[in-house]
Amino acid sequence: MKKIALVSLLVLLLANLGFAQNENKKEGKINFTLHLRNGDIISGSTKIRTLIVNMPYGSLALPLANIQHIKMGVNNPNLDKEYIIKMAERLRSSDPDDQKLAFNGLCSLEAGGISVLKEYMQSESYVTVSNSEYTVPAAINILQIKYNIDEQSPLNDIISFDDVYTIEGTCNLTDKVELESAFGLLQISRNDIVTIDVSAEITESEATTKQFIIQANKNISGNVDGGFFNTGIQIKAGKNFQIAANGKVTLASLSGNTYTADGGINGAPAPNDGGTNAPTYGSLVFKIGENGMVIKAGTLYKGKAVESGNLYLAIYETVFNPNNSGNYKVKIKAE
Repeated sequence: MKKIALVSLLVLLLANLGFAQNENKKEGKINFTLHLRNGDIISGSTKIRTLIVNMPYGSLALPLANIQHIKMGVNNPNLDKEYIIKMAERLRSSDPDDQKLAFNGLCSLEAGGISVLKEYMQSESYVTVSNSEYTVPAAINILQIKYNIDEQSPLNDIISFDDVYTIEGTCNLTDKVELESAFGLLQISRNDIVTIDVSAEITESEATTKQFIIQANKNISGNVDGGFFNTGIQIKAGKNFQIAANGKVTLASLSGNTYTADGGINGAPAPNDGGTNAPTYGSLVFKIGENGMVIKAGTLYKGKAVESGNLYLAIYETVFNPNNSGNYKVKIKAE
């Protein structure tokens, strides 16, 4: 994960990268695709245009059109931490009824209580209680089960923007995220959301050009943990788009051979796909929508979309090896 530690550097990157890439893009409808903890996926448009991210070293305002992905953490700065800690300390009470009452109170907290309790456990004031039933770890475990949160879930929100940059903090999203959908206005509890995919629609009268870096040590089609990179560009059926790429990658999973975006290996020409645009190892591929067909983009692809959805990019290989190296620099033009 590439983190940026200084606000001044973040502002500079946004000025030089994000805004430059979107200079010809007018503000249009921005869509959210919510992946919920129960497995449901809900899509709709949002009225939000700027996301405020609060971090230990300051706050950053990000245009939502520059953001591709938000992974929701469990931290909620609006919670009364002092009250929660006092309730946790009551677990050390000599009165079993008071212990039980405090424990039940901890188990009724919202998901953000998990981060408060974990922070408390790491503090000097935390003392392990003698009883084996009403404990802070037990309360955390119950909350994690209640909200379907595992140990890998981040405490803070993780925001990915301008293709390769990632920051951690707390978004200014309210307890209820509002979406305008085909079923009317929906309000989804923040606690129920695992991730949010963000995409900005392109209006009929405009085109957009954006550039991305597709990393060999992450963006492999066979990588089930986010191998396909969501560009945030929404392609509409019947509209033309173009993908151009250059660069080299070395795939440890394929005997350390070096590939170019068209699938050429160790300096040799790309294999002949017979004009089918069938994926070949090491080549740049794309798909429209999460469940779309995987198609070879190569060094240059020009075509008309047959379906609508977000554009995803990856390097084609069925086995993921984190020791891969190199990248492809990709430019997208879409109507």
